[in-house]
Amino acid sequence: MYKGAEQKVVQLAAAFANVASTKQCSFYDLARLASVSSEDGVHLDEKQHQKISDALEAIIREF
Repeated sequence: MYKGAEQKVVQLAAAFANVASTKQCSFYDLARLASVSSEDGVHLDEKQHQKISDALEAIIREF
């Protein structure tokens, strides 16, 4: 069902980064921080969600 999803996520992140750059917005590629679950190759498990939460908390505190 999710065949090729990992590559699609990489391409989507690149597209989002490009749009953010042209709009002078911040973009954080969370795929560089967290990895997908081995169960389905798309979704994140609890540990990966926590990694993202910790990283976003640090970014928010900087503002």
